Amino acid sequence: KQEELRREAERWIKALRLNTTAEEAVARGLEMLRALQGSGLFDALRSMAQRLEESGVESVEKMLEALKGGEFWLEATPTGKVIRICGERCVTVNQRGVYTMALEGLSAEVQISRLLPEEYVKRLHIGWLASDESSNQDGNTIMRTTQLWQIYAWLTTRPGRIVLYTQDVVLKSEGISIDLYVFSKDFRLIARGSTLSVAESGQVVYQMPLESRDIKASMIRLVLKHLDAGDPLPLVAYYFGDGVVRSDRLIISVSSKRMHLFEGRDVSVDVKRQRVTFRLAPELYARAVAELYLSGVGVLLDVLHSHKWRAFRRLAAE
Repeated sequence: KQEELRREAERWIKALRLNTTAEEAVARGLEMLRALQGSGLFDALRSMAQRLEESGVESVEKMLEALKGGEFWLEATPTGKVIRICGERCVTVNQRGVYTMALEGLSAEVQISRLLPEEYVKRLHIGWLASDESSNQDGNTIMRTTQLWQIYAWLTTRPGRIVLYTQDVVLKSEGISIDLYVFSKDFRLIARGSTLSVAESGQVVYQMPLESRDIKASMIRLVLKHLDAGDPLPLVAYYFGDGVVRSDRLIISVSSKRMHLFEGRDVSVDVKRQRVTFRLAPELYARAVAELYLSGVGVLLDVLHSHKWRAFRRLAAE
């Protein structure tokens, strides 16, 4: 396994002429993995998975029995965007046909060590904020996902006290997945006027410009500004969150209300499917691959078999 990691890292290090060795890159990536493991994160997720498997399967089976026996009713929701099918439990169905069932919440808390220098953290944070990261009512940064590799990747930028919890099981044709929420007790977002401040343990560590009250719109603009300046790293995190995997194109899923942010740019906009396709720029993407291997994150993503990381590397190799 470690030899496979070394070969993959070496291929990119030689191609990009990086000032490091494959052994050093692998060592940094495995050190990150051990730090995450040592935090108790893996044990916490494993325990939650075992408990959810028991409660989730039982809840789904009871709901299916109720539906099969015709013992259910429909409920409207205030927004009208979803409906609820209720029997032994209630299943929510949204406009895209995704079925979600609420479960008894499970939670765990871990302490994550500092894994990356600020020069990486701030730029990756821009991309996560443009996509999957948000904040709760107290301003604490929060991530919601069904994919474990995204949690690990996000936590490389979030040292300190981390709470994991789950409330929902998602039912798809491919099977059952769990909605996981991860939030930082120590990192807060503070939006004031034209500035978004990021505070760690009460102290502002860096700031980013806000062009509107819509934080995600401002962060998408910032991703594009960095890209124009030759810095693709924020785009990588944006892609990790909202990217649509294709072998030959870099596609981002974008809500209709934010499509205007891409007007006048060298991109293809599909309003109906809510997608934006970027012009391929392998040399630019390769810079991000280089930085992630130098930092150790690239090897960590190799270990985690991140499908979006593999897709991004393919685009950089075009």
